[in-house]
Amino acid sequence: MFIPRLKTVFKLRPWRILVATLFCFVTIAAIALPRLPATAQQVNRATVIEILDSDRIFIQNQKARVGSIAQRGQLINTEKARGGLRFENNAIIRLGHNTSFLVGSRCVQLQRGRIIVSGSMRGCVGSIVAATRGTIYSLEIGEVAGGQIVVIDGRIDVSNLVDPDSPAIEVAKGEVLTVSLTGRIGAVEHLNPEEFQQILDGPLFQDFQVPLSDAQSPILEQPTPYIDSICSSLVTVYKANLQASLIDTWDVPRPPHTGIWTVRLTYSLHRDGTVSDVKVVQSSGYEALDRSAIDHLQTIKQVFSPFPSCYEADLMEITHRFQLTYQ
Repeated sequence: MFIPRLKTVFKLRPWRILVATLFCFVTIAAIALPRLPATAQQVNRATVIEILDSDRIFIQNQKARVGSIAQRGQLINTEKARGGLRFENNAIIRLGHNTSFLVGSRCVQLQRGRIIVSGSMRGCVGSIVAATRGTIYSLEIGEVAGGQIVVIDGRIDVSNLVDPDSPAIEVAKGEVLTVSLTGRIGAVEHLNPEEFQQILDGPLFQDFQVPLSDAQSPILEQPTPYIDSICSSLVTVYKANLQASLIDTWDVPRPPHTGIWTVRLTYSLHRDGTVSDVKVVQSSGYEALDRSAIDHLQTIKQVFSPFPSCYEADLMEITHRFQLTYQ
């Protein structure tokens, strides 16, 4: 999932036209990488550990299978398949559909598509290198919008190989950095809760059986406080949208005189859209208005939408305020 960032999008030709340029950057990487801090050990091979969706995963244009080994300098690519590879330092990479990268001694060079990297493994997009200290991040190259680096957990330091004297840019979890294949680096931006959840629900986090590197704290098995806060934000937004939808469809009875009339209700919302345990915690002082709000909750299925996917409980406790200003 390429996340649009209007201020930092770079217009580029499609990846096929840039293949020659990317191979040039591989040569640059071989020269410049030794200048970078030694945050990832040298690796020489990767082993295929998972293949999903189809058998269309290749090493040097030869069809691969689980157990196949890609050596340093070899090209790995997928068509309508997803895959997982483990490096000799236990770093793990997951590939999406239509993805290719080169196995480098100190860097995996993404050429197209999207990968998730877990562990001490540098990732390169053009001349941009992401150096890690054991983390989980994604690299993506879009068709016309350059590349993106998203940190899922931990942090990375991003540098430009063609300008090694420039200071590295730190990107922390929940942040995204847009880059170009020619070395331009955009501003670090924060993902909003919906964007972060879309990544966790996306194809590189679903259906895989091998967990992300055991050296890390896999975010799927052990959610970090950041991810807990993301889910909490999603639930808050869900409740606010539900309240707004209920108020929009409320047929309000006319109160006996002007003023501000407020009724506050608590209730339990079930996964199937039914409501139970409705209680009035603040009466408006006008019984007909209170009763109207209670009755209106029974129509909630008309505006109900499924709970956020991160919310695991069968019930959601909700407090809603129905307020009427009558002049």
